[in-house]
Amino acid sequence: MNLTVTINIKELNNQRDLLLEKNDDEKVDKLTDKIISLIKENRSDIPLETIIEELTKLGLAPSVLYDDNGHFAISDSGMQTVSIEKDDVDMVFWVEKNEWFNTIREALDSYLDEL
Repeated sequence: MNLTVTINIKELNNQRDLLLEKNDDEKVDKLTDKIISLIKENRSDIPLETIIEELTKLGLAPSVLYDDNGHFAISDSGMQTVSIEKDDVDMVFWVEKNEWFNTIREALDSYLDEL
C-alpha cells in the first residue's frame, strides 16, 4: 500500500469539499480529475475499500455486486427507492455480461477504466 498516495488523495478530497462550499466549480472539476487520475495511476497500491470510499466522496456510486456464481461486478448504473428514514431499500442494477469478473479487483479495474 502506498500510504503517501492514499493520504494525498484524502487531502485533495478535503480541499475539494472546501471548494464545493465556495461554489468554485472550475477548481472542483480540476481537483476531481486529479483525484481520479491519482486513483487510476496507483490503483494497485491503494486498498480496494479506500478507492471505493474516495470515489463516493466525488459523487460516484460504485456498488460491488456478486452473482452467486463466483463473479463480481462494480456498477453505478441502477436505481433505488428513496426513504427519508433508515428503512429497507429496493435496489436494481444493470450489469452487462462483459462487466462480470472473477475478482473484485478485476471488476474495480474495469470500472476505473471506464471513468
